Amino acid sequence: MKIILSPSKTMNLNGPTRIVSSPLFLDTPKTLKIFKLLHKITKKEFSSVMKIEKELLEETVSMYRSFTPDAPLIPAIELYTGLAFRSLELETYDCIQLDYLEKHLRILSAMYGVVTPFMGIWPYRLDFTHRFKTLNPATLWKQAIPQAFEDEDLIINLASEEFSTFLKPLESIVHTVEFSEFIRGQEKVVSANAKKARGYMAHLMIKHQVKSIEDLRKLDMSPYVLQKEKSNVHVSHYLKQVKSD
Repeated sequence: MKIILSPSKTMNLNGPTRIVSSPLFLDTPKTLKIFKLLHKITKKEFSSVMKIEKELLEETVSMYRSFTPDAPLIPAIELYTGLAFRSLELETYDCIQLDYLEKHLRILSAMYGVVTPFMGIWPYRLDFTHRFKTLNPATLWKQAIPQAFEDEDLIINLASEEFSTFLKPLESIVHTVEFSEFIRGQEKVVSANAKKARGYMAHLMIKHQVKSIEDLRKLDMSPYVLQKEKSNVHVSHYLKQVKSD
């Protein structure tokens, strides 16, 4: 069984982290090729494709211009700092839970394909939605990502739609968890809250060593409640009632 999370754009670039000595990527030549191609992208194209400007644009261009393969590698689980990852409580996990985390959690990445929690990675900024003249990361990883999960019997999908697309060839073993909210008479997905909920579910799975859909549905996801009528063998649908003012 594997648990799938999306990566985050926000990363811990300044805080204390453990440095990993050697890379163990899914496909090292492919990752290095992407860094090499991004090194040559013009500032104008970065701005146009990534929809960034000013300080963020300068930081992104500088990151790829200055990259070298001997740059420090940081464990992915310590580098990503997005909403889902903030719900994980690494400092509270015991050895058994940390082992479960490393064995079962996987992060999909436009730079690295599939990332394990303690895999050392270089900081980057790249999504599967980015299409450069010389680089389309979605095409590069289209086959490699699903192939990495061919031997699994169950995949708990806690990723966003952008990343879930790569799991379609494995749909017979994929179980997607959905989080929505009932606001003023309408059911909606609130992106930020859904990210937090996905991360919190991953946290509870680590804490309780979940290994089946049945165990997953026993987790207390309050204030979200499992909607049995909208759930099936491939989907667990959770809904939160939001009181109107």
